Amino acid sequence: YRSRSRGNLITGLYAPAGEVIKIELSAKDLAETGGLTVYIGQVLVNGSANNIWLARDFNRMPYIANSMSVQQETAYVGSFLGGPVYIAPNTAGAEFSVTISGAVAYSHYIHGYTTEEEFERNSASSAPYFDLEVWDDGVRHSGPKARAERFDYDELADAALSLIHI
Repeated sequence: YRSRSRGNLITGLYAPAGEVIKIELSAKDLAETGGLTVYIGQVLVNGSANNIWLARDFNRMPYIANSMSVQQETAYVGSFLGGPVYIAPNTAGAEFSVTISGAVAYSHYIHGYTTEEEFERNSASSAPYFDLEVWDDGVRHSGPKARAERFDYDELADAALSLIHI
């Protein structure tokens, strides 16, 4: 990963509900990042829980996101509700590698990074979530996979381009 000056990063991985996820960093990458914050669930790019439903008439848990601090080379995280896994290095601008085990790929599109082949492969995932992100601008649209399934790779690329030009 190459972090941006602020915000978390899409991993493209989804933590199944109640499962333990293993996070591994080399000693060098741990030092470069100063540790990681790992988010599981619906969070905005800034790490805040995505709680737009509080203003709506939904019968739903008020917060469905966890954040955990990783300060060692191997750590274990999880969420009883599951959700997409995002990471944020504690040191902005760090370049690092991380290995995440125990999660599954989910459908997502990161403008300028996700290839069509990767998008097609991840679209077959049974994970119920979807992210579209314009990485350079830190703009993310998230939600149920069912709402995004009707869009193909080119349509999502066009949608991302329209976000850039707003």
